[in-house]
Amino acid sequence: MSLLTRLRATSLTALPLDAPATYNEVTKFFYMSRKVFAAPHPKLNRAQAVSLRLLQTGTYPCLAVLHEVYPDVYRDERLPVLRTDLYSLAHMLWECGPALDKQILAVRWARDRIGGLDLPVPTWD
Repeated sequence: MSLLTRLRATSLTALPLDAPATYNEVTKFFYMSRKVFAAPHPKLNRAQAVSLRLLQTGTYPCLAVLHEVYPDVYRDERLPVLRTDLYSLAHMLWECGPALDKQILAVRWARDRIGGLDLPVPTWD
């Protein structure tokens, strides 16, 4: 199949009527298509919103990952063997809906779970 045949098969009538036409519309389309998670509720303060975004993207500091990177610095002396299943982000995280109470609950639960481990997490008390 030649390029010309493929070009004929894809006519302008096949494009959707509301296709982005201007530069602003194209960039807005790609910006909005990257949004995967629910936005932080407007009543969350900056630190709470950052904590929620870290939880949603899987980048919230957790002892399991930090222990793998810095085993001498981040270790839990209370357990003879570090149980990574208890200190992994997957263990602390679940998908949060757009409701304010669920987002605050998710952030508080994760912070309480790793509160005494001296990890670099945003403070918002």
